[in-house]
Amino acid sequence: MPSASVLSWVSYAREKVGEIASDPFDGDIPGDIVTVFDTYLRDWEAVASSSEVFFWEAEIPSEIAEYQVHAFHQIVNRLARAALDRGEPEQPPEGELFYESLVNAIIDGLQMEGASTAEYAMHLRSFWPGLGDSATDSADATDESA
Repeated sequence: MPSASVLSWVSYAREKVGEIASDPFDGDIPGDIVTVFDTYLRDWEAVASSSEVFFWEAEIPSEIAEYQVHAFHQIVNRLARAALDRGEPEQPPEGELFYESLVNAIIDGLQMEGASTAEYAMHLRSFWPGLGDSATDSADATDESA
């Protein structure tokens, strides 16, 4: 994975995390999630800044991963709808490779955790904004899955 894609997406995400911190979507995004996401962004930026090729991995207990993925999914849904309303891209094109790889890796990890988690992961994959179908279809469909 080119580090340039990571750095582009991290820059975008850092701006969005700042917006969420100041207005956490009417309280439906837990405050600790902003801190967690900021930590991930700092970690990814540090790794991407140190090499032209990005590689990062982590072991996260499944119950924590599910909690974080649920919050990430809520945030991405809101951002996708807002971008659609403004008629703008969901994210910078340079960061799409990292975003798609990140989301696929997260969902792949959930699928390996057991039958019920795998079913949840398959459901998420079918409605996750920015994967597969157009952003419009994904943003609209995610209202049903949240």
